[in-house]
Amino acid sequence: MRRITFIAAICLLFSFNAFAQNQFTYEREVIDGMSAAMEKFSQSMEEYNSSGDIVKAVKELNTALKDLAPKIREVGEKYPDWGDNPPAELESSMERFLKASEKFSTESMPALFNYANAHSEDEALMEEITRMGEILQ
Repeated sequence: MRRITFIAAICLLFSFNAFAQNQFTYEREVIDGMSAAMEKFSQSMEEYNSSGDIVKAVKELNTALKDLAPKIREVGEKYPDWGDNPPAELESSMERFLKASEKFSTESMPALFNYANAHSEDEALMEEITRMGEILQ
């Protein structure tokens, strides 16, 4: 009888551990996906060689945003305190997200809009920036 109780306790412990690790799987995927999209865009804005490079970077960002923006809003509304106090299993994902978000909002987006102001005749660029605004509404 003790052996059965011991085995049951071990099974319960393993299933609880698996639940705890998978509790925020969706949220981690959304947060990590948004972080990756912002990081990629920021890197592209640092390394561009032409207007075509920027248009490509904005198109790629728009593709990611179309999928991720509603999901990241959902996570943010569901867990508004995670920016300051994420669960332990999401700390590294949230640190990455906050770092990527800071660079994205203070460096990459201003650089994009400065470039766009200087190249307002570039219809493809203006179209992608307009599309970004529509996605983010």
